[in-house]
Amino acid sequence: MSVFFRIFRTFWFLILLGSLLIMLVLPISREPRMVLFERPRELPIAKIQECAALAVQKSAQGFHGGLGPECFNGYLLTSNGSGAAMGGVRLPYGESELLEWARNRISPMVMATIDETVIAVRTDPAVNTSPLFVARLPYPGTRRAKTKFGFAILLRFIAFSAIAALVLSLYFTRPITLLSEATQAFGTGDLRARLKPALTKRRDEIGRVSRGFNEMAEKIESLVLQQKTFLAHAAHELGSPLTRLNIALALCKRRLDATKAPELKRIEDESEQLNALVQQLLLFARLESGNEMDQNRTSFFVSRVLAAAVENARFEGEHQGKIVTFAREEPFAIEGYPDLLQRAFDNVLRNALRFARVITVESRVDDARDAGLVEIYDDGPGIPEGMEETIFEPFQRVSDSDGSAETKGAGLGLAIARQTVLANGGTISAYKSPMGGLMVRYEFPLRRGN
Repeated sequence: MSVFFRIFRTFWFLILLGSLLIMLVLPISREPRMVLFERPRELPIAKIQECAALAVQKSAQGFHGGLGPECFNGYLLTSNGSGAAMGGVRLPYGESELLEWARNRISPMVMATIDETVIAVRTDPAVNTSPLFVARLPYPGTRRAKTKFGFAILLRFIAFSAIAALVLSLYFTRPITLLSEATQAFGTGDLRARLKPALTKRRDEIGRVSRGFNEMAEKIESLVLQQKTFLAHAAHELGSPLTRLNIALALCKRRLDATKAPELKRIEDESEQLNALVQQLLLFARLESGNEMDQNRTSFFVSRVLAAAVENARFEGEHQGKIVTFAREEPFAIEGYPDLLQRAFDNVLRNALRFARVITVESRVDDARDAGLVEIYDDGPGIPEGMEETIFEPFQRVSDSDGSAETKGAGLGLAIARQTVLANGGTISAYKSPMGGLMVRYEFPLRRGN
C-alpha cells in the first residue's frame, strides 16, 4: 500500500471522526443536564432559601408570578408533575423534567444547559413533596456545570486527536529520519552505513527507496574497496621492478663511459620520481586500511610537531626566497600519532612553498568548539572555486591560476594529509586565504586533563 493512500485514508478517517464527534457533542451539550449539587458553599443557599420563603408568602397571598432579579427571577413549581408553574404558566424547555428529577429528593438540584444554570430547592426541606423554588442563577461558581458534559467530550476528542496525530507523524516521518541519518553517515565516509530490514521490507515508496539506498551503498563500497585494493597491489607490484631497475642502472653507470652520463642521469631522475610515487601509493594504501597505525596512541602537543614541520619548511624555503612565519602559537594537546601528523603538515607546507612566497602558520584553541585549530595560509594563486573538497581526493591536481602550468606531483600529498589527520581524530578542510591564496585548516578534539 502506497504512502499517499495511507495518508489520504488516515486524514479522511480523522476528518470524518472529528465531524461525527462535533455533530454528537453540540446537540447533547444543549440538552438540560441534571446534577446533584455537591458544593453548596459555592451558591448563596441562604439567600435562595429566603427568596423561597418570600415566594411561598406571596403565593399564599395569591401572587403566582416570578420574583425580581434580587431573587434571581425565581418562581415556585408544584410537585404534581403537571409541567406548569404555580398559576398555570407553561414551564420552559426542560424544567418539567426537573420536577421529575427532584421528585422525592430534598437536596438542591442543578439543571445545567449551555445557556444558563437553573437551581431548584425545596421550600420546606423537611418535606420532600413541598413546592420547588426555581432560581436562574448566573453565578460563576456554577458555570462549570453548564457545559461539563460537552466540554468533557470535546477535551477527549482533542486529546485523542493530538495523540493520534503524534503517532501518525512518528509513523510517517521516522523512516525518513532514519534514511536521512544513513545518508549523512554514508556521505561523511561511513561506507558501511545501511538501513535496517524494518525499512527495506516495507512494500511502499519508502521501502523501495530504502532498498535502493542499500543497493547503491553496497555497490559504492565495493567499488571503493576495489580501488583501494588495486592501489595497494599496484604499488606493491611496482616496487620490485623498480628495485631491479635501480640496480641495473647502477651497473650501467659503472660500465658505460662518461659520454652517456647525461642520459643515465635523466633515467635515474625519472626512476627516483617513480619510486617516490610508489612509496606514496603504499603509504596511502596503508593509511586507508589502518595498517600504518599501531595500537600505541600517545598524547602530545601539536605545537611541537607543527614547529618541526615549520622548521623543515623554512629550511627548504630559504634557498628559494620563501618566507614561513608563525603568526600565533598556542599549545594544545591531542591523542594520536605525532609522526603521521607531521607528514600532514609537511605535505601542506611543501605544496604552499611550491606556489606561494609567504606562508603563515597559526595554532590556537577554539573554546566554543572545544577544539584545537591549526591554520596554514599563503599568498599564492589559490584553487578554483568549488574544489575545496575535491583537492583532498587522491590524484587530484590543480592547474595554476593563469593556466600556464600544471602542478607537479601525482596528487597524493593532500590525500595522504587527510588520511593522517583522520587517523589522529581530526578533520582537514580548505578555504580561501585572507592573503588571497589557499588556507588549510586542521581541527582536532582537545585532550583534557594531564
